[in-house]
Amino acid sequence: SCSLTCATCNGPSPNDCLSCHPPLLLHNGKCVNFCPLGWFKSVSVCKKCDASCRACAGSANQCTECAPSQKVFQSKCVMNCAPDEFFDGLRCTKCHPSCKECSKEGHLGCTKCGFRTLNGKTNKLYLSNGECKHVCPAGTFEDDVSYECHGCQQCPASCQSCYGINTTSCLSCVPPYVLHGTQCVSSCPEGSYMDRALHQCLSCHASCVTCNGTGPEECHSCRAGADLSDGSCVTNCSKGKYPDVAGSC
Repeated sequence: SCSLTCATCNGPSPNDCLSCHPPLLLHNGKCVNFCPLGWFKSVSVCKKCDASCRACAGSANQCTECAPSQKVFQSKCVMNCAPDEFFDGLRCTKCHPSCKECSKEGHLGCTKCGFRTLNGKTNKLYLSNGECKHVCPAGTFEDDVSYECHGCQQCPASCQSCYGINTTSCLSCVPPYVLHGTQCVSSCPEGSYMDRALHQCLSCHASCVTCNGTGPEECHSCRAGADLSDGSCVTNCSKGKYPDVAGSC
């Protein structure tokens, strides 16, 4: 009879298996749990990877791991080139001088940009459609983190101009909205007032809750424990104390 691990066999030894009980896999006459390195699972049998692969999956030439001097590129093992080189099918070839990294020759083969020294001058370059540019083209903006040109998006309806990848940071507003920080608002929050000349919210004096200017005499309302007197918030201090400029006793 066959060994317990074999489904079918041509001898009694565990090395004489012809097929295995699921989920075991047949490898060189043995039933194993996993295919060893350099082999891949094909239905219920382990098959050898192509000699160019250290490990593979799906088929013999679909490499998933390579020798230390190589790397996987499009399921093939190719030479592990330097960052500013690419594998042209035969050898490692230098990228175009404008590229930090690339996938093919020429100035349109860049995959990564950044600071590059050209003719003794260091330049900051940004990736746009495979090309490293000094300035991003119209309709895009420079990202100083990824060194890429990102496509511009529509600003929120209340913004006249904006910036940022998500276009949520306003630079100026469409009237009657005014700028508060990086947002366009229809009314300024407590502690600030609307400066219509500058079209933005400015902070009130520290003694005011609401105001119509930045000075201590331009308050509209005061904090608890203070009274409004001729535009100023006067703190009700205990006997023997007086309010300072900030309204504290």
